[in-house]
Amino acid sequence: MNYYLCENVRSARRFIKSLCPEKSIDDCEFLLVDKRTKVEELYLDLTKIGNNIGLLSEAGYPSVADPGFIAVSAAHELGFNVKPLIGPSSIMLALAASGMNGQQFVFHGYLPIKSHDRKSFLKKIQSEILRNSYSHIFIETPFRNNQLIEDILNTCKTDLKLSVSVDLTMKTEEISTLRISEWKGRKKNFHKRPAIFVLGK
Repeated sequence: MNYYLCENVRSARRFIKSLCPEKSIDDCEFLLVDKRTKVEELYLDLTKIGNNIGLLSEAGYPSVADPGFIAVSAAHELGFNVKPLIGPSSIMLALAASGMNGQQFVFHGYLPIKSHDRKSFLKKIQSEILRNSYSHIFIETPFRNNQLIEDILNTCKTDLKLSVSVDLTMKTEEISTLRISEWKGRKKNFHKRPAIFVLGK
């Protein structure tokens, strides 16, 4: 396979080379896909390639909380076969490691950026948890992790559980599930560390 869709050409080239040292990276073609990419813009590129195309995620699992879904949508509309390959999903890993309800759960992606809007959204999530005991999973831009945790601790009931999984699959991996009341006494600094948050009972 010599054609790849990716978010960052430099890191994609490094990744392919690490998997296949013997492969000539100069023979590979990398097409950029990000949240600004429109499905229609990919049609010409995809049909021109007319070959196997790999989709790489910068972090996590392609298409899940990832702009790769735009490319997959285009592929379906063009009648291409889409084949998902096994790989780690930080979302599923975090849920599995949280000890919370893995039978019924909701993934929200990113919560609102502004603190006031985020707190309002957290209150809605809390109401849902109290009503049906679903687990609620969300993510945040790493440099806003600490602000998000602060809003959770100041907004949610103390008997709810919050699980924070940071640096999943890395040597610095940390996974902690505590009640809000316990988090208040054990705050940690997760600034600029990729994290998945699970809120539930």
